[in-house]
Amino acid sequence: MGMLENFKVIEITKTTEPPCVIIEDNKLRFTKPVAIELGYPAFVRVLLDDAGQRLAIQIARGNESNVIKFSGDKETQKVSILYQNAVMVDLIRAVMPSWEKGVKYRARGVLSKEDKAIVFDLKTAETYQRFKKKKAE
Repeated sequence: MGMLENFKVIEITKTTEPPCVIIEDNKLRFTKPVAIELGYPAFVRVLLDDAGQRLAIQIARGNESNVIKFSGDKETQKVSILYQNAVMVDLIRAVMPSWEKGVKYRARGVLSKEDKAIVFDLKTAETYQRFKKKKAE
């Protein structure tokens, strides 16, 4: 019995920003941590819970119906994932009648390992404004 008998290994995970979706009037932007948390899936399904005002993306194989191309692999996916699909965004924004047109909203996601999905609670979404980096003079 050595000195380390009652110790346990501390599990080290890479800390990142929380996974978020940014919803504009005609596009969705999933931040890179969404791809990281899901393991860089090539395809996902977009799910909407109207009554619960929640949005989810779930890993898909690519041969099912209603899947969309999502991420490149770890080496190639360097930025957030953007979808310019006004119809899809209109459906999402329709479950949030209090949201103002022209305002961007950001919702944080929670990983569901069991469902291989990230769930975004739209009720907790905050207004979002992207800040540009100042150029050095």
